[in-house]
Amino acid sequence: MIRKIPLALLIFIIFSSCFNSEETQTNKMEEPEVRTEGIPDYLSDAWLCLESKEVDDMDTEENDKWKCQVDLSIENGDLLIKSTGIPNHDFESGLGCCAEEGDYTWIIPSRPAIADEVTWAPDRGPIAITVTGVAIFGPEEGPGGDAVALHFEYFEEDRQPIQIGVCGGHSAGSFFHYHFDANCIHWHEENPNISMTEWRDYDRNKLDSKIHSPILGFAFDGFPIYGPFGWNYDEDVVEIKSSYRLKEGEDGYNGIGSWEYIEGLGDLDECNGRFSPTPEVPEGIYHYHSTQLNGEGVIGFPYFLLCYKGIVEESNFNNMADAQGGAGPPGRNGPPGRNGPPGRNGPPGGGMPKDRYSCAIDSNGYCIFTGNPHQELLSSGTNKILDRRGNFLFNIEDAVATNSSGEILNAKGTPSMEGDRLIKSSKVHMTEDEIAFHRVMATMYPIRNALMYDVSELNIKEWNLLTQELEIRKIKDSTFTGGATPRDNYFGRQGIFDLVKNPRGRDIHHDVMKFLEESSIYLLCHVTSDNFNEMLKDTHPEGHDPCKDAILGSKIPFKPLLSN
Repeated sequence: MIRKIPLALLIFIIFSSCFNSEETQTNKMEEPEVRTEGIPDYLSDAWLCLESKEVDDMDTEENDKWKCQVDLSIENGDLLIKSTGIPNHDFESGLGCCAEEGDYTWIIPSRPAIADEVTWAPDRGPIAITVTGVAIFGPEEGPGGDAVALHFEYFEEDRQPIQIGVCGGHSAGSFFHYHFDANCIHWHEENPNISMTEWRDYDRNKLDSKIHSPILGFAFDGFPIYGPFGWNYDEDVVEIKSSYRLKEGEDGYNGIGSWEYIEGLGDLDECNGRFSPTPEVPEGIYHYHSTQLNGEGVIGFPYFLLCYKGIVEESNFNNMADAQGGAGPPGRNGPPGRNGPPGRNGPPGGGMPKDRYSCAIDSNGYCIFTGNPHQELLSSGTNKILDRRGNFLFNIEDAVATNSSGEILNAKGTPSMEGDRLIKSSKVHMTEDEIAFHRVMATMYPIRNALMYDVSELNIKEWNLLTQELEIRKIKDSTFTGGATPRDNYFGRQGIFDLVKNPRGRDIHHDVMKFLEESSIYLLCHVTSDNFNEMLKDTHPEGHDPCKDAILGSKIPFKPLLSN
């Protein structure tokens, strides 16, 4: 069919929009001419950006004028969507900066059918698309934690820094995608020229909870995804809630494995969907929801969907294959564990789960971390590895970093962690990059101990000795604390020293961990090969190039080891 907007209706819409200042989501759709004969109306009528719209990445200095563009056609009876992968609202790329226009092709089944058994969605990469042709990813971030639980500070991500922007989206390199929410798609649709400040002020509480949410997107089995509000059995509008909760003792650090499905806890099944009437399909259709909360009032894992109820168009998994460590077809054998005891509460809702790292103010006013310090340390200004009592163990040329189980650490961008050790071991079969990696670990362990556990004994002379490998490479030279949010701030070598010596009675573990993580990977960039640097970029969970930030001039490798 060919759909056209009558001239009188078009004039009415334009006239009305000039006087509509309500900050609530609406259900108006753009409708230029599109041929979609044989496609159900709920599928053909849902799409936005059929006329291109320019938006800005708020994490860049200039107005980028990226185009949100969607083109529709029919292929073998299914709907074929070509898109640029850019949303219809201003967005934040985050630490994976920066998103760019792409050329993506998606196929959405036009006659979705319930399958004999569910298909579990991939852990990484796209699992659905929005009505603006933007990818929806699953709940996990690159290192394997729950991206949304991290966003709400349920745990500390000590593997790689991750940041989610406005409306639950961010980029992994050039690939923009959502992990949760996405309701900005329909928010302020009547006024597309709102300011950057207004977009940053977006909040789920500004959505209209009195109307059924519009369609946000489609899963790869063809069933629609609605926003958080739907009809109950009496056709009253209510918030639709998920049926997953955190397992006992879990906080989201282990990603999907942190959660369990409890039938009846919320309104939805294990895939995060249900069959019920909707405004577009009054007779009823199976559909998913973008869930903000679960049945206990905490974050609504899995946020979009965790499995497919219908027959999946698996060609979609090949889009964005390089994003977030690659996508690939579904592969899990089943849902997270069931019927366990209640998990922890957290925002939005009750109390916050315990962070993986935290610090508490001691009697001297220092913020001392939980956990245990490293037991083997590189002595400042020497090549000697000593124990905590100062006894000589071995020289640095024999030092190899292991985890708490005694397994030698693989050379990659993962920062130091509690329980890591240094042991004496041969490096005969190691590459130059692997040798440099273990020397970085040996360099960072005493810095980590000084900031986390030994603050009371730390003085500026000792600190300068500990950080001399950072100083000669100009790593962490400066401090910036004027950001719009704490996540925008960072501390240099002097700044972090001053902070740990005088935390002013507050928990500063986020600032300390950020300093340690970035210092470690920046040092690694300097002392390893270009190929290793490229690996750090390719495996970065946000598609970020850390070595571009780390190396301001030329690389400065480690000096050859000399006997002491």
